[in-house]
Order: sequence, then C-alpha cells, then structure tokens
Amino acid sequence: MDEKRKQEVERTLDQLLPWIRTDGGEVSVVDISPRGVVTVKLGGNCVGCGSQQVTVDEGIKSVLLSQLHWVTDVVAVEDHAPVDKGPSVATAMEQELAHTHHLLVELDESLLAMRPGDPPPPALEGWLAHFDDTLLPLLEREEQCVFPVLRDFLNTAAGPVGIMLREHEHLRGKSRALREAARDYAPDSEPALRRLQEAGRAVSRLLSSHLIKERSSVFELLDGVLPADLRNEVLQDLRRYQQRQTAGRPLAAKGAQS
Repeated sequence: MDEKRKQEVERTLDQLLPWIRTDGGEVSVVDISPRGVVTVKLGGNCVGCGSQQVTVDEGIKSVLLSQLHWVTDVVAVEDHAPVDKGPSVATAMEQELAHTHHLLVELDESLLAMRPGDPPPPALEGWLAHFDDTLLPLLEREEQCVFPVLRDFLNTAAGPVGIMLREHEHLRGKSRALREAARDYAPDSEPALRRLQEAGRAVSRLLSSHLIKERSSVFELLDGVLPADLRNEVLQDLRRYQQRQTAGRPLAAKGAQS
C-alpha cells in the first residue's frame, strides 16, 4: 500500500471522524489498490448498523472521490461479524406503524378519487378513528418514553428531538383541520370537496415524511447507540405507558359521558 496515498486518505477521513464517532462508529484504512480502490474498515456501532451503507456511500465514498482525484472507488469491510444487540426499538415501533401507513395510503387514494356529489369515503372515518385511538397515543408514548432518553443520553439528539416534537404538533393541527373539513363537507359543494382533499393531502404528506425521518434518525439512534440495558428500559417504559393508556381509555370515555 502506497504510504503517501494512505496519509492523504487518513487526512481526508479526519474530516468525517467526528461525525462518525458521534454515533459510536470508527473507520480506518485497510488497503489502497494500485488502481485507486480504497478499502476501509468499519468498527464500533457502524458494525451491523442499518445506515452503514449510507455512511459509506454518502459520507466516506463521496468525500474521498470529491477530494482525492486518484480515488476510483471505496470498499468497506466490518471490524467483526455483527453481534446481537438485543431487542430492537425500531421493530417494536414498526409493528404499530405498519397499520398506520396502510390506512394512510387508503385515505390518500380515497380522497383523491372523490368527485363532486360523492359522500365521504369510509376510509376517512376509519383514519380519523385510527388517529384518535392509535396514532395520538403513540405520539404521546414517544414524547414521554423515547425523546427524553435521546435528549439526555445523546447530546447530538437535541436537534432531531426538537424537529420530531414540532412535527407532532403539526400533525395534531393538520388532523384537526381534516376533521373540521370532514365535519363541514357538503357533497354538492366543490369548494368543500377541495378543502377536504387538501386537508387529507396535508396530513398524508407530513406523516409520510415524519415516518421516514423517525426511522432514519430516532429509531436508528436508539438501536445503534444506546447500551442494551438502557434500550431495554425504553422498551419496558413503552409497554408500561401503553398499558396505562389502554387502562385509562374506558375511564376517560365514562367521564366524558357523565
């Protein structure tokens, strides 16, 4: 391996190391071929991480190709085989979000298919009920059990947490607007139809974008950086909070009727 080229690569990688180490990862140079293929070794939390390829392609490879003219490609190898990190927060949350995504697609398609004179589609009522019964409690569980851990344990999570909290509030507001548009909808009114469709699209766009951000930032941070014992505590807190929410629903409904 050409020592001069290795030093050039290492100096360039120094720009990325603070970012990679923020999430507990490491990277080092393993080999440089005569035709400019750089082989790097990933270690720490990069091993087995779901966003490993993004780190390589959009981080390491992009920077090396742009700054070192002789680099032709970048290949990554892991420090050791992936290890079982225990229960996954992403897996636990995805089980609930899969149904949400399905209903969101149904809502979007149903509203876009509406024409003047059509009654509100069943998917609209189903979505509004799902938002109240499932999605709102889920947002609250994240705010109480997930975001505080990220904020306290990971200094760099303050930005993502703030974004997620703002989007939660926007989701609540856009859901209220959709509910009001559904309440005021009149089949013979074209403006009312446009208002309903626009309110539905606003919910769909924001929630779709929010779920992508959550998967790529919040869940990956929790699963990739938190120690196993702390991650287990988050999962237990989520389950306990959900049980309290479920137990409190009949009481809340009874109190609303009295």
